[in-house]
Amino acid sequence: MVRGIRFAGVFGLALSIAASHVFAADYAVPDKAKALDAVKALVADAAKSGKKVYVWVTLGTYVKAQLSQADALAITVISEGNDFPIKWDKIPQEQIPTIIKNCWQDDSKRALVGMDYCMATGQLDKAEEFMTLAAGDSKALGDDLKVRIKALGGLQDAAKIAADPQLAARAAAVAAAANKDKDDASYKGPEKIAYRPSEYGYLNPIKDVAAAVDNVIEISLAEQGIRPEPICDDTTFLRRVSLDLTGEIPSTDEVLAFMKDGNSNKRAKWIEEMSKRPEYADHWATFWGVLLVGRRTREEADVKPHYFRSWLRERFATNEKWDKIVQEILTATGENDKDGASNYLTFHMNDTLPITVGHISQTFLGARIACAQCHDHPFDKWTQQDFWGFSAFLANTRSERKELRDDPKDPMKITRQWHVLVDTDQRNGGQKYDPPQPELKLPPKVLDGPVFTGVAVKPGDARRDAKRGKDNKDMANDKKMDKPKDMASNDMKSKDMKKSDKEPSMSGSMDMAAMMSMDDSSMMNAAASGSGNAGLLMRKAFAAWVTSPKNEKFNQSAVNRIWRNLFGYGLVEPVDDIRPKNPPVYPEVMKILSEDFNASGRDLQRLVAIIANTKAYQRSSIGTLQKVDRVKQVRNFARAEVRPMTPEEFFMAVIKATAGDETAKHMEDQIRKRDANSGYGGMMTDNGGTPPPAGKGGKGAMAMGMGMGGGDLGEYTRLMERFIGTSTAE
Repeated sequence: MVRGIRFAGVFGLALSIAASHVFAADYAVPDKAKALDAVKALVADAAKSGKKVYVWVTLGTYVKAQLSQADALAITVISEGNDFPIKWDKIPQEQIPTIIKNCWQDDSKRALVGMDYCMATGQLDKAEEFMTLAAGDSKALGDDLKVRIKALGGLQDAAKIAADPQLAARAAAVAAAANKDKDDASYKGPEKIAYRPSEYGYLNPIKDVAAAVDNVIEISLAEQGIRPEPICDDTTFLRRVSLDLTGEIPSTDEVLAFMKDGNSNKRAKWIEEMSKRPEYADHWATFWGVLLVGRRTREEADVKPHYFRSWLRERFATNEKWDKIVQEILTATGENDKDGASNYLTFHMNDTLPITVGHISQTFLGARIACAQCHDHPFDKWTQQDFWGFSAFLANTRSERKELRDDPKDPMKITRQWHVLVDTDQRNGGQKYDPPQPELKLPPKVLDGPVFTGVAVKPGDARRDAKRGKDNKDMANDKKMDKPKDMASNDMKSKDMKKSDKEPSMSGSMDMAAMMSMDDSSMMNAAASGSGNAGLLMRKAFAAWVTSPKNEKFNQSAVNRIWRNLFGYGLVEPVDDIRPKNPPVYPEVMKILSEDFNASGRDLQRLVAIIANTKAYQRSSIGTLQKVDRVKQVRNFARAEVRPMTPEEFFMAVIKATAGDETAKHMEDQIRKRDANSGYGGMMTDNGGTPPPAGKGGKGAMAMGMGMGGGDLGEYTRLMERFIGTSTAE
């Protein structure tokens, strides 16, 4: 199921067929031999680059092997320590595009080599893949890319004609109309409007920020010769915004009410109203919960997804600011089935520290630093020193598994299992903090910033850590306990831990004005000025820097995440790879939204409202342009993309459509109760089943099913697991 339906008639197709050949007349696709020569040169350059390059080739079976050398006759690869020369004429042509991708080394010009070869050999789908790679640097490639796009469109259209000869006659019949439409398609952008950026203490009205965003986009579209699609109709808008803001399709009553509303400002009013619904908090708690700990339906010791989602839901219901939410997540303490915020770190720190740090940097900062764990980043500025200095902030924290056995009939039965975050004054050894070289055991240092010196860190004691780990393991597996014991370690009951529970967060002692007046070192020292051990204080300093109002990475990452969720594409793609060499499609739009987001105190609800009020968001997804132009429109936000529903959205749509609005609301209430009661001590009071409410849909087949067996909540959960499964993918 998709968010919109694209209606493309045969006349629109014929029109694009007639036009594509005219546009492609100034470019000739090279013959196969010439295209292959260019490929040979590209692979030879990759082999000489000094970097390890791996290619997929056939050596009995299709395997991944290291590229050793290449020339006009053959390539040589290394597999299991042996050299294997392979002549070019022995490599199947369908494998050549993969080799090109292996060797293109993030150079968009080399993607054109792939386009040429695939067009020369008739591999049009793969040619389109190279076109997408090259499109990331479309401004630099200019006409070189444009003529190839047009040529590819002509080849694709010719293939369609070959498959259906009747289209040829129709294309000829409308060729004249195609030329006329081309002449009429010129688009003149608006004049540049005066706009004063939002700043701390001064916020522009939402409609003014949205207008400034549209102004930048529309001027750029005119410069690129891209004609934007018109604004979508009311029913399309209502369905789109309902799904994007609340995760649900609109009810019949809502559709009728919206269509009867004659207010010219009704779209803005509905956006504001939807932001105050419980479903808004449900939807965004699900979105961030999936992003932070994965899409999962089962409770595990290291992560309680339902309880974490309930904690997030409470924050979004009160419009808690994003920086405060992230601070709570990064400085959480205690048990993950009692403290919802701690689930993010108990889950990720149950894995290796480098994976945890990589996830934090990509999720909250849009920076892919994980590659610098073992070597300096090949495409970015990050070094190993940057990575391990950044990781040192969490080197004194670990996620520790605990168990409780209090069943008098079965003393060995585990009745409760959970994880707790343990902070210490010593660095953890092993997989938690184990740089590849001793000289990389560095003091904490933020990215592009100073070393943090506010806490004295003791070196780890490997023997003590090993013994402690063994003692904990023996304790958990001891089968001779005389009575049930709570497996919580003494760390949880330590003096420092008790102090830290009462310690006010950084956000309680410093407001944005104070933080804006400080440099990074002063701000981190102030955040870590309270009591507690080194591990906790370093996390407080770390959280203060990550969420600092001076940290552009934090602001841009949040803006890009929300934009991508509402459009299907981010201002920067990949969404977690924001860097100078991978700039936003519209840098000025990123600047406008990031500055407003920062000035608002990191108000996600306002950010969503601004984007939803733009004409760019409200454009139609229905168009008549040929496919390559459609891609260009979508990626430049001149046209809405047709997007699939998430599993959660699809499931609730089925509930509403088959069982009715009242049953859907009942299910939502039940799932909120389940999530809230899923922590330690929670009671699943409704699991026995409360009958669905009478009324609209209440007597339908779906409603009856929800009230049977293990109760409506139990049935709901089982159905959701069938739709969603236990996948941890984003």
